[in-house]
Amino acid sequence: MGVILVTGCAGFIGSHICSHLLSQGKKVLGIDNLNDYYSSRLKVRNLVPLQAHKNFEFRQQCIGDLSGLMKISTSIDLVIHLAATPGVVPSLNQVQAYLDNNINKYNVLLDYMQIKGIKRLIFASSSSVYGNTPNGVESMVLQPISPYGFTKQMGEQLNYQYHYLHQISIVNLRLFSVYGERMRPDLALPKFMNSLLNNQAIDLYNNGNDYRDFTYIEDVVQAFMATINYLEQNAPCFQSINIGNNQPIKIRTLLSLLEEVSNRKAIYSNLKKRKGEVFRTAANISKAQLLLAYQPQTSIEEGIYKYYQWYQQQQEITPIPVGC
Repeated sequence: MGVILVTGCAGFIGSHICSHLLSQGKKVLGIDNLNDYYSSRLKVRNLVPLQAHKNFEFRQQCIGDLSGLMKISTSIDLVIHLAATPGVVPSLNQVQAYLDNNINKYNVLLDYMQIKGIKRLIFASSSSVYGNTPNGVESMVLQPISPYGFTKQMGEQLNYQYHYLHQISIVNLRLFSVYGERMRPDLALPKFMNSLLNNQAIDLYNNGNDYRDFTYIEDVVQAFMATINYLEQNAPCFQSINIGNNQPIKIRTLLSLLEEVSNRKAIYSNLKKRKGEVFRTAANISKAQLLLAYQPQTSIEEGIYKYYQWYQQQQEITPIPVGC
């Protein structure tokens, strides 16, 4: 395996993947535009241990800048694409920006791969492509209900065109509610944690009755590593695969777990369900088990405890910003 290009390398999932690849002796070229969707200070913090590694190279640039991509002199063997504008609810009022960032600019990256003859790609998709379908199976018709989910669906469709026309082997990993150390501060878990520790009211949408299939970051990283192996052994190929914990829980249950680990009692306000958000996500992981030998190892209880311990340590270093 040659150099692996990781887009969005300074983000939550990207920084974990880069760290693991480096620990396995891989050479990694990371690119990230370090935008201000959330604090760029957190992204820079994520980069520090990566840049200390001799096998890591970082370039600050946008994936939509073809001339910048063409200046990369390193020979790339595989692309792991994580760079995107995230978030279901924010996408409702920023449709054009999401289309531009997640589809148009991504198309430029695919063009770059085609020009350079890069033949392997892992695409970070999302459970949001399923919309309100309660139990997502990869073969079903996709019906996203948010612009963000739509951009992920379109990304997968673009991928198929490049697979069919240019023989690029591609695996779309549909990720389900990834959580853990270094996660974005605008997501529910860090916002709940911050409010708990500061005795502030928590906004609980739909009375906390929505279900989410929370998947711990270490399990997600292992899924990416297994996918690298799959691509090495099965070219040419095109697959879409769910990566989840297969144990959805209520948001109220998540809050109860946070109360338990923090020894705090939550104050919350019940708010109506927000548009674009689905009632339930639940990953059918049969295909991941079959093709990747994927099996999540981290229970929600263990994952929340690990996250709480990390959060406490980070607050001692410097407070983590809340919101985006």
